Amino acid sequence: MFAMPLQEGELDFLADRVMNVFVSDAGLRFSVRLDEDRLRVEIEVPEADLTIEGTVYTFLLLATRKEDADTLFFRRQLKTSGDTELGLFVKNFLDGIEPETLPYHRTVDAVLRSSLAVAEGFDKIRKR
Repeated sequence: MFAMPLQEGELDFLADRVMNVFVSDAGLRFSVRLDEDRLRVEIEVPEADLTIEGTVYTFLLLATRKEDADTLFFRRQLKTSGDTELGLFVKNFLDGIEPETLPYHRTVDAVLRSSLAVAEGFDKIRKR
């Protein structure tokens, strides 16, 4: 999905950097780094430059653009620690993506929106 941004150097801010992503309620913990112009997703590393943490629901809100990163951060649904500048680069990169230009956008968007609807249903049940 990120072949064009990679080719255009839009992810160069990740060179020699490691970002951990934690999806707290799903038990998912992985790292993302740029290695020889390839985006690598691997097991988490203890000494990451940046860590981003949230729930499945939080990341779905972000991925579907139903909420922006700033709102989620200020509501304390999205947590970051580590290199603030790197965090801003990641945020700005994600904000600058035009989803409709990405390969498989329609399929991915449909899956994300359906997943968000399921997550919202679970959230309503949990709040009762």
